[in-house]
Amino acid sequence: TIKLVDQSVSTSGNLEVNNHLIHPRTGAPGKEKMHISVKSSSAITAEVLSTAFIIADDHQREAMQEVFREEEIIKIKYHNKKADIYKYNLS
Repeated sequence: TIKLVDQSVSTSGNLEVNNHLIHPRTGAPGKEKMHISVKSSSAITAEVLSTAFIIADDHQREAMQEVFREEEIIKIKYHNKKADIYKYNLS
């Protein structure tokens, strides 16, 4: 459950066989199977970050979390028919 008051949430994912989220430098789709949801006071920020977190590696994700401390992020990472849920900046 994500509660919103004057906020927006955006979710991006790359579970499809034909992944449409392409890394801008490599031209390749993201390798990790996951969903990312970002809650923000800005709809555009939520949309951009949810997509960026899918493409980014762990180091880049950590750097983005440091910059965007007000945004709440939920990452669901899938592997071996299992899902791990990570929550960042949640109050």
